Amino acid sequence: MGLTSPTDALTGLALRSGEPVVALVLDRRTGGYPDAQKAAAHSPVDVTHMFEAASLPIRGVAGDYNDIEPEPGQASVRFALQMTGSKNWQEFGETALDFRKGAQVRTYRPAVFGGDDPEPRILGLAVFSASSWRHLIDQAAFAGNPDDDVAAMLGILRDAREGMTSDREFDPRWMNLFDLRTSSSYRFGDGRVVEVPKLARCLDSSGTFTFAPDFAAFLTGPKGAMRMPGRSEVAEPAGLEETLRGLAETQAVGMSLRYLKRQLLPSAAGGQYRNHREVFATSLLGVEQASASMLDKVADYADDKAGDQLQALLERMDAMRSEISARLAEFRHDPEAGPRFA
Repeated sequence: MGLTSPTDALTGLALRSGEPVVALVLDRRTGGYPDAQKAAAHSPVDVTHMFEAASLPIRGVAGDYNDIEPEPGQASVRFALQMTGSKNWQEFGETALDFRKGAQVRTYRPAVFGGDDPEPRILGLAVFSASSWRHLIDQAAFAGNPDDDVAAMLGILRDAREGMTSDREFDPRWMNLFDLRTSSSYRFGDGRVVEVPKLARCLDSSGTFTFAPDFAAFLTGPKGAMRMPGRSEVAEPAGLEETLRGLAETQAVGMSLRYLKRQLLPSAAGGQYRNHREVFATSLLGVEQASASMLDKVADYADDKAGDQLQALLERMDAMRSEISARLAEFRHDPEAGPRFA
């Protein structure tokens, strides 16, 4: 597929073959403000102003000559193949990810609702190391726990599904629930009223992190896990919990990228070259600049939680420095020991 060594979409570090990764399929954003095609010469304002997520997180490992090798049995891979009409991941890479070909993106919407654009579209991949992905999710912990949001939404959706397939009085807000475009409270069949989590509106295009419209249409369409049930459809769609978890994780990652002032962009192909030292030097420059700013604002970290987090970061830096320094000393040549090679 042409990506001998994709680079981490967060750090820019060339990924090692076999390294655990998490990837997102990306679609070029059009329309809205700023239009990513009409305003290509302008710097994007927010995370998804150039590219939008068009898949759930795809877990796998970095390959030798492919982009990634996905783990089997993932709903995220199944949905990506269905959206592009691909038989397998290899065909997906050879069509949808090939700038010379592309693939039609299918939502399976009926023609009465506009149908699907028949023109091939070229998609991209943002590949994160598994540790980068986890870090971004943890960075967004202040906005809530994705696991809690998933559990809450599962309970709400299962109650709504039960209501739609039973004799309960129809509530039109159920339709917005399955479209993940609601922001109101929810009343359970037993009378309980709860506030819906932010996950309940993750497909609302007015948010700061947006999913590609065709991906949202696919998820809520005939083949997606978020499709609205019919009166006789009792069993929930396959992959519902995985879909909600993937959306919650991606939403958290997008929130962290926003605070880091980073855009969601396709991973660059790094070829055979390993850029660890260069990335280390550039990252160190960022640490130096952040440290200079932090010295003036260290009082902002005086409370227990923020202070503990900062102290933990400093201890991690000390440990990494000591480990790298020790390994470097182990392999460097000692001039007093004579020539390196006899």
